[in-house]
Amino acid sequence: MQHVLIRLIYLIFALCVQQVTALADCQCPQVTCGSCQEESGLDFYTQKCEGALISCTRPVCVSARFPTPQCLSAKSDSTLRMPASITTSKSQPGQVVAFVGKVKQVKGKAFRLTPAGEKHPLKAKAPIFSGDTLYTESASRLVVHFNDRNKIVFSEQSRLMVTSYVPVLKTNPYGQVSMELLNGSVRHQVGEAYLDNAQSHYWVLTKNAVVRVHGTDFEVTYKQGKDYDTEVKTYKGEVELSSPQGNVTQLVKANERRSYVVTSKGVFSESDLVAMMEKGHMTPVYKLSGAEVAKRKAKISTRLPQKVGSTVNQSVVCVQPKADFNECVWSCLNNPDGEQACRTDLPQVTCVRARCNANGEWVEATRLPASHFDRCPSAGIKVSRCDY
Repeated sequence: MQHVLIRLIYLIFALCVQQVTALADCQCPQVTCGSCQEESGLDFYTQKCEGALISCTRPVCVSARFPTPQCLSAKSDSTLRMPASITTSKSQPGQVVAFVGKVKQVKGKAFRLTPAGEKHPLKAKAPIFSGDTLYTESASRLVVHFNDRNKIVFSEQSRLMVTSYVPVLKTNPYGQVSMELLNGSVRHQVGEAYLDNAQSHYWVLTKNAVVRVHGTDFEVTYKQGKDYDTEVKTYKGEVELSSPQGNVTQLVKANERRSYVVTSKGVFSESDLVAMMEKGHMTPVYKLSGAEVAKRKAKISTRLPQKVGSTVNQSVVCVQPKADFNECVWSCLNNPDGEQACRTDLPQVTCVRARCNANGEWVEATRLPASHFDRCPSAGIKVSRCDY
């Protein structure tokens, strides 16, 4: 009887060891979010293993709030569900592209480049499609009205790709807009409201930054040379300027401008380049100059500046303030009231100069050295022939 009891105890012990060993071999599957997603929480669940139940967790993945340009590009290549009211057109055999807007006005030369590489000169009422790259040549300007209440204006020598555009309509209140500024300056007058998430957004990307808006009036300038430089000027509302993955983020409010700058350090692989773009710096916030504030008051108009002939003084090109082509405006920013000169010896005071270009725009706003204090009036503005 004693031997039977010992054998029974041994069998029970062996079964327990086997069960524990089996459970030890049971592991929950390793689940991670994709490169274009981020973790928003944890989901708890149970699963069977060797006849037993084990508790596991897995991440809840959502679209990344700060997607990289590669993620947005991949998303734009997939088929988007378009409202039935959106007209479509075939860019190349087998490809259907959404008609998203039309040209309102052209001055000089502007072109539309399709994803298939076809080049079309632009003129008034010309259609614009999702996936098109639009660009202007020297001394040219382009105004585009989209199918909702959004408008954009290209300065000269500017290039922008309409990566994807789902307009806000009565049948589709959640618009999704992604554009990539490749070079130059483009002003955006956003008449619609956006939630800034995967379902409702208006994003402007450059190689080194992402600009996000909810509904406002702003201008983005991108320059690539020794540095990658993305500048935002906000005329109304506020804009969020960030690095591509959102590690560096700042708001640019009404009547402010600031830049995100990345210094190039040579040739990199794609992964090194992505990492480098997160190591840039934000410039301080600067108040817009008098000329730039005047530009905010001038809404995007279908009326373009008169053509400038060989004689510079043939007609007034810029307004608010009025100036001829290649004339300059000077203003002293943050100068204390009552001063008789522009006090650039004070840290908050700067003398700023801007030039009137052929598009009727005040461009090349430059902070002059403190020694040039006599170029700027102590109050107000001065318009005269440029000093360079």
